[in-house]
Amino acid sequence: MYNLQLRLIIIGILLYVLPQSTLGQSFQKDLRNTFIADLPSPSVVVVEKGSIPNNDHEPKAVEPGLNHSRSVSPNSTPKVTGFFPANGAVLSPGNNSISLQFSEILDTATVAEGIWVTGNKQGRIPGTWDLSVPDSVVFIPTEGILAHQSVTVTIHHSLRSAIGVQVAGYTLHYHTVPSPLSAPWSPVYEPLPLRSFSSNYATEFLPADLDKDGDLDLVGYTSEPSNQLVAFYNRGGGNFGDMTRLDTENLSNFAITDFNYDGYPDLVVASGERLVKHQNNGNNRFSKIEYIDFGQRIHDVNTEGDLNNDGYNDYVITTNSRSRGTFIYDGKQKTTRNLVTTGSTFDPDEMAFPRQFNTNGRLDIITPAIAMYSANRLTNGLPVYQKKSIESNFNSWAIHPADYDQDGDMDLFYFKHKQWTTTEVLHVLENNGKGIFTPKALGEGGNYGLIRMTVGDIDSDGDLDVIGTGYNSNLMLEVFVFRNMGEGQPFQYQVIEGIDGLQGSALSLEVGDVDEDGDTDIIFGYVYFQNYFNRQAKFRVYTSSQAGANQAPVANFTLDTLVRLEDTPFDTVSIVDLFDDPDGDVLTLQVSSANPLVSAQLDTLNEVLVIGSSADFFGSATLTVSATDGTDATSAEMIVEVAPVNDPPTFTLSDSTIIFERGQNGTQEVTVLLTQPDNESDQKVLFSLRDDDGIANLVLDQLTGTLQVTRIQGKVGIDTVLLVANDQQYENNLYSQALIITVTANQPPILSNLLDPFTLQEDDDPVRVSIAGLFMDPEGDTLTYSVDSSEPAVTAFWSNDSVVVSLAADYFGETNLLLSATDGINTVSLDWPVTVTPVNDLPSFILSDTQLFLGAEQDSAKEVTALLTQPSNEADQEVIFSLTGNQGIVRILLDSLTGTLQIDRIQGVWGTDTVLLTANDQQAENNLYSQSLIISVSDNAPPIISGQLDSLILQEDDAPIQVSTKGLFTDPDGDSLSYFVSSSNSEVTAVWSTDSIEVAAMANYFGKPILTLIATDGKDTTSYDWRITVEAVNDAPTFFLSEPYISFDQDQNTPKEVTVLLTQPSNEIDQTVIFSLSGDDGIANITLDSLAGTLQVAKILGMVGTDTVILTANDQQAEDNLHSESLIISVTGNRAPIVSGRLDSLFLMEDDAPIQVSTMGLFTDPD
Repeated sequence: MYNLQLRLIIIGILLYVLPQSTLGQSFQKDLRNTFIADLPSPSVVVVEKGSIPNNDHEPKAVEPGLNHSRSVSPNSTPKVTGFFPANGAVLSPGNNSISLQFSEILDTATVAEGIWVTGNKQGRIPGTWDLSVPDSVVFIPTEGILAHQSVTVTIHHSLRSAIGVQVAGYTLHYHTVPSPLSAPWSPVYEPLPLRSFSSNYATEFLPADLDKDGDLDLVGYTSEPSNQLVAFYNRGGGNFGDMTRLDTENLSNFAITDFNYDGYPDLVVASGERLVKHQNNGNNRFSKIEYIDFGQRIHDVNTEGDLNNDGYNDYVITTNSRSRGTFIYDGKQKTTRNLVTTGSTFDPDEMAFPRQFNTNGRLDIITPAIAMYSANRLTNGLPVYQKKSIESNFNSWAIHPADYDQDGDMDLFYFKHKQWTTTEVLHVLENNGKGIFTPKALGEGGNYGLIRMTVGDIDSDGDLDVIGTGYNSNLMLEVFVFRNMGEGQPFQYQVIEGIDGLQGSALSLEVGDVDEDGDTDIIFGYVYFQNYFNRQAKFRVYTSSQAGANQAPVANFTLDTLVRLEDTPFDTVSIVDLFDDPDGDVLTLQVSSANPLVSAQLDTLNEVLVIGSSADFFGSATLTVSATDGTDATSAEMIVEVAPVNDPPTFTLSDSTIIFERGQNGTQEVTVLLTQPDNESDQKVLFSLRDDDGIANLVLDQLTGTLQVTRIQGKVGIDTVLLVANDQQYENNLYSQALIITVTANQPPILSNLLDPFTLQEDDDPVRVSIAGLFMDPEGDTLTYSVDSSEPAVTAFWSNDSVVVSLAADYFGETNLLLSATDGINTVSLDWPVTVTPVNDLPSFILSDTQLFLGAEQDSAKEVTALLTQPSNEADQEVIFSLTGNQGIVRILLDSLTGTLQIDRIQGVWGTDTVLLTANDQQAENNLYSQSLIISVSDNAPPIISGQLDSLILQEDDAPIQVSTKGLFTDPDGDSLSYFVSSSNSEVTAVWSTDSIEVAAMANYFGKPILTLIATDGKDTTSYDWRITVEAVNDAPTFFLSEPYISFDQDQNTPKEVTVLLTQPSNEIDQTVIFSLSGDDGIANITLDSLAGTLQVAKILGMVGTDTVILTANDQQAEDNLHSESLIISVTGNRAPIVSGRLDSLFLMEDDAPIQVSTMGLFTDPD
């Protein structure tokens, strides 16, 4: 007894000299750490939404500490997939089920019991209920589902309207089956060095993934050179870098949270009377973003509770004042309020972390005195807490909430001294799910003054152990473990080798897989001291190693038989945690198949088997999955059953598109090539049609699929019909192909070529330009052409695939000719640019006399004048006249500006002379124009031209025309004149009488000949040139029918042929003539050769009558392009005899002799 009292006194002295903040922090961190990495696996998993979504942040459905608990294994995190949309799952009559998939990583001894689903109505009304029946709980038993298997549950509802139901979460319950330990647990823990760490005092270091790189970093604070926030960043495998200073604060405590919901852990620091929020910027740096003043020195801060169920973490702050020392800082409203209690107040040193221990939907608060504060109502939006003591007489230095019995609610671990001893006894308060607890002793051992505790799977056997630290009987600091030996077995304690025999006081105790080797490491900090003034903080991460011989890999579970369907895509089977290696060796996996028609591959990235089978195969195969650690190997087998599936009756169409062009009639056929597997060739396939819009007649052979498609007159458009094959099986029995039917209407002519811009010169003669192939009709319709000019001075007409362009005199400039072609329905046109370049006009003039006679009696001079003609655009040109050829038989005086000649006879000189009078407008081209003057000095005077004839314009094939020539010639001497005429072209002739001339052109001639008219007095002769224009005119394509009338009698059935004799002028034989038929009333079948005009006429049985059809020839020119002839078709048939007379009534007497009566003319036959 004396020794026991002495030990307790020494422990009390040691605890007194430690800083008071250390004691409070050690207790609080025990609870906070519950939600970091120290819950067991397996455990109850509760995942719920924390709030209705809003515009500020996304709800953290599985964030630690959001009013719920979750299980996190040190070496594998349970996975819950397939059910967390950002805004919940809304059910409506059109969306009446939700599928939830649970894929938990459990121990091999774990068996799932069942799944409970909890829900929330819109507006977050608390309660659990079946989605079909409100206010109830859904329980789906899952007996027989082994560990590592996925469970998929579909929940249906019977809502009559969309009422905004949200499924808030679900709970997966399972239990562990006791299993014996495979080997003694004898780890050796060795510390990892933390570089650049030196401090005479440090509080706790907490693990957190500060940089989101997938491993655990450490964050804490030291006292040298001043109170500082520091961090050690894990570079992988427990390789920590140098200490990083985050900030300098006079801090007493801090907590880790994610207050801006960006996934990076932030810090909330208690500094004097202020709360300081440090935001993690994601680049290993933190920045202060907010200060919150409380007016009291802050003792502790906790951030992991949503006290008012608004979806935001609130901060629970205690100060050193008992009267007003507990506050709630609302994380959503950004306001601070006193924490409200009834019946008692909080002791600042009693503050513990909130958790949900009952079923009222709100958080409770547990204290080291194991008093639970429950909030059953709200006041002004804040919970009002009522204190309830649940245990006494225990060591209050360390408690830890966890789901000990894995029944879905929160229990509580704690230690008590064994009565009248210093032996520690591990207890648990088992929760019945409603906040009513039953104490239970779990195990005892050691001789400790307990300071810290936490929980975790320290021996990696899949259950929950308790780890603690305290003083042994020699007052040396040690770390110990109470190992969970399975259901119904007492917990066994064991000192952890390598973390014992230490001198000092514990600061913090955490667990986690720091070096990422699959086992549990210990994060431990303590203060080494010789006395109060000579102390030094020591902080280490201890990693374990299990000594012994190589242990073979083990298969954690069996693979279920996979049933897949023939010809389906690949299936995947999860092999997550299929194998484990007790030594933590790296495993190499392989897979093989006993049947080559069933394939399997390993997807190591996603940890699945990818399984497929060959086309048309069905049957079974065995797959073997093996794992080796390089020394030993193990395997697991899996049966794959491939069930037969009917193949659809596939086929191909001989044509997928049918087109009926304009004017195209008749029937087109589409055939089917059916393909069936050999094992289905006895199936009877029937064909049917769908989506027929009726633009064609469709006749289907249901057995072969052959389709007869006939055009319907008057129908145009595009139709897609579906040809469907049905092999009359229960599944995969249909296959279809689409057939597109197009019936076209008239297609317009198209421009099939282009014309280059055309250039003429002023006063050019008419020009013929070939435009052959400029237009074409896609359907071969006959085209009619036309041409229009935008300038009246430029005219054109279309002839024989050519355009003849004519210019008005003296015109120049730019214009467009519009060339058009029409098929009678549609027209296409082309604008053709034509440019007429200016050309200088000759300075032409007319002499008043072209022949001058000076008789013997002539004494006075004669004057000959020149009448100059210039275009208006050249009127400013200066014209100079000159004279040549004077032989001296007369005297000639010239006025060079006017061109006037004064002519005098020279006595005694006679003869004939021709002089040339020339006008020069002094331009660079076309600047000279000359006229001859014939001067005769004689006793006789020659005839002279005393008048003129107008230009004569004829059209091709015009009748001969009479033109008056009266006054054209006169004779100065009054001599009698004789007249003659000649033509420059033999196709044009003329006959001249005294006062008129008759002009005639040969058939089909056009051109510009010159007629020369000559008058003579017997001695001298005078001539006059007269230009005539014969314009071209198209000739109609005339023809004759070999038979203008054909007939068929009653017994005549042989077809008859009618031919055409086409006559065309020689200059139009290159024209293409197209024949067409009209007026056919259908009493006979008529087949027309559109190029030759030949008609094949066949009698139609049963048809009689007379029909007149018109055969028309079209040479496709702009005018006179049509000629028609009639063909009369007569079809006669037999006509019945008719009554053409009558007989008088006949009266006989009984027993009269036979009598003869005439019937002549009574009947006649029309034929």
